[in-house]
Amino acid sequence: MYFKLAKRNMHRSIKEYAVYYITLVFSVALFYCFNSIEDQSVFLDLDKNWSTAFKEITMFLNAASVFVIFILAFLILYSNNFLYRRRKKELGIYLTLGMENSGISKIMFIEMIILGAVSLAFGLLLGIFASQILSVFTANLFNVEMTGFVFIFSTKALIRTIMAFGAIYIIVGMFNVLSVRTIKLIDLLNAHKKNEKIKIKSPVIAVIMFLISLAVIGSAYYIVLRAGIAELDRNTIYAIILGVIGTFLFFMSLSGFLLSVLKKREGIYFKNLNMFLVRQLNSRVNSAFTSISFICLMLFLAICMLSSGVSLNTVMNKDVDVLSPYDVTLYNYSGADIEQGLKEYNLDLKDYAKDYHYMNIYTDDLKYSDILGDKIMKENDSYYPIKTNADAEFMKLSDLNIELKNLGHSEISLKDNEFLIISNVESIFKDSNEMVKDNKKIKVSNKEYSISKEGIMDFTFYNSSVRGILALAVLPDSAFENSNMQSYNSYLNVNYKNNIDESTKESSYNVFQECESCFHATREDIINIAKGTGAAISFLAIYLGVIFIIASSAVLAIQQLSGIDDNIERYSMLKKIGTEENMIFKSVKTEVGIYFGMPLILAVVHSIVGLKLANGIIGIFGSGTTILRLMIISSFFILIIYGTYYLGTYICAKSLIRRKV
Repeated sequence: MYFKLAKRNMHRSIKEYAVYYITLVFSVALFYCFNSIEDQSVFLDLDKNWSTAFKEITMFLNAASVFVIFILAFLILYSNNFLYRRRKKELGIYLTLGMENSGISKIMFIEMIILGAVSLAFGLLLGIFASQILSVFTANLFNVEMTGFVFIFSTKALIRTIMAFGAIYIIVGMFNVLSVRTIKLIDLLNAHKKNEKIKIKSPVIAVIMFLISLAVIGSAYYIVLRAGIAELDRNTIYAIILGVIGTFLFFMSLSGFLLSVLKKREGIYFKNLNMFLVRQLNSRVNSAFTSISFICLMLFLAICMLSSGVSLNTVMNKDVDVLSPYDVTLYNYSGADIEQGLKEYNLDLKDYAKDYHYMNIYTDDLKYSDILGDKIMKENDSYYPIKTNADAEFMKLSDLNIELKNLGHSEISLKDNEFLIISNVESIFKDSNEMVKDNKKIKVSNKEYSISKEGIMDFTFYNSSVRGILALAVLPDSAFENSNMQSYNSYLNVNYKNNIDESTKESSYNVFQECESCFHATREDIINIAKGTGAAISFLAIYLGVIFIIASSAVLAIQQLSGIDDNIERYSMLKKIGTEENMIFKSVKTEVGIYFGMPLILAVVHSIVGLKLANGIIGIFGSGTTILRLMIISSFFILIIYGTYYLGTYICAKSLIRRKV
């Protein structure tokens, strides 16, 4: 009997809560899909660099899956609580008819078992199919051609998915059982009559709080935009805290503020069902502002992750060859002689290197502002050395020409009173022509130098995972004679002989590792960072971003459907006083749209500021991104997932009203 009742209840609620059931299926599919990536490496012909990168990706995704399962557990428990509230009257009828609490507990537990089994079955089938598509994306990401179709099935992902969601469903089932044991019949029968408590009753207080929320959010934006990426410090944390507080205050006061404004515009307020619509939204948002605030912040994170994550991978892989011009670069950040330090370990570079070059970078009493000028300084103050106006750096022309020659470029000549600037940051070297036009001048050791016709040259002369050459002034060698310049950094660039095998290279790397006077970065290191970190960030961005959007959309959908069901008598009253069905449905469509739109709109505004910061960080790794391009990437996912949930919620709401009104 219990099984039949549970089965009948599940069948009856499919149409009303299809959004919830579909969310479970998609969550299972997504979890399986991304956990199956580990087994895809078997079918991909990966080189050494990509194999290392793939291990990093797997490690990151395994860690992310733990975080994801907690998000999904919260989502399922939260949604289940709404469904439980909606069914209180039904459960009260069971008690009235003589059923024991234990009997109701059995029904609800069986329902969860059925729901879990069905969602796991369909979710795994969908996940297995989706993982085949993901394998194609993985192959493209790793630049590996798939010669033929290979069906991929991951036993590990299957076991992880069953264990994770099985545990969630058991916890939810136990939660339902414990909830039923403590219920009272009178509470169940009258549950549908209890209205949500209004948090803010005074419209004046609502307006004041709304204005305060805008001021708090604006302050957070100002702190972030003023500091940029130059100072990710305590102020950044303050900005985040202010942003979170401002978001909560915004939604706490929003409905009261809108109600106060619209009531004064009688032409709008009394048109069609707008009065009913505004009152519904006021009640709904007032009672659910906490969850809406969390949803807004989750959408903000999703937009930023999807946009910047995918773009960062593209930029890092695009510029990897530019940022790794040598087989290995050795650094010393105090200007010590690296070549001499290696000799202490009995390593003679002549035995290994086809060509190598040691050079120093110098500083004087000039600052960045002296060589760049106000315009470039202002446009690039998000970089810490420019923000703090650090000491300017100088390089000998002879050193530059050796680097140019080693990398296959033409040498450059400077007059005795000329200088040029090297930079590999696009926002700086793009102003080269303007600097030449303005005939920029600097004064070094009491001698004046004018900018050469080359202006600012885009050039990278050492291995690095980021574009870290902001502005390096190149002077004729004569400028360094009898000057007060001090050695600041030193670099040793090495290209190995063609006949040097990998084991010999590895032995030299071990010496570099032991050398206390230097750090080193091999071409393989830079490629691994670009490929491994970039690909891992892309996968994580898509994985977490999609999960956040699904979770946000599902919670909004469940809240809307539960709210409409709780207020079904109000819609019935509209029908009784002669309101046309189309007008009711239009009001519902608008209500659902506004409810879905409120957190999304503020999240987009937050994201514009967040992506401006992200764009600066991405610019360190490479060039070619804009905020608009970043937003377009996330818009695709938002429109597909968020739009589908909005449409599904509206369709389910119409079905619910048609059946009960």
